This record gives sequence, C-alpha cells and structure tokens, in this order.
Amino acid sequence: MRLGIDFGTTRIVVAAADRGNFPLVHFETHDGQACDWYPPVVAVHGDQRLYGWQALAVQDDESWTILRSL
Repeated sequence: MRLGIDFGTTRIVVAAADRGNFPLVHFETHDGQACDWYPPVVAVHGDQRLYGWQALAVQDDESWTILRSL
C-alpha cells in the first residue's frame, strides 16, 4: 500500500493510492468518530506521554506540557 503523509502544523493528513485515486485515511477520535486528520500534538507529564486526540483532551490541565506542530 502506498501512502502520502502531510505533516502540517495544525493537522496531519494521510492519503492512500488506490488505482489512480487518493482517498484520505480516517482516524478514530477520542469519542469514536471518524476524522480525516490527526492532531500533531504530544502531552508530557513526568514519564507519561499522550499523543493526538488524547493529548488535546488534557491541554487545559496545567500539569501537562503540550508540544505542538512536531
């Protein structure tokens, strides 16, 4: 399978090559919804790491350090 990945500053988007078409790959959000992008965010708290949707869920908690646009 061939994939194209766009590491954007606010979104990561993935497309698959399928017989001349390039449909977007969908990611599952924290609440089970399908989304065609993934957030480029990491949350760090001591030895713990959260990525993507889980990192966004703790962004308002000041005990976590948020790293964006990796």
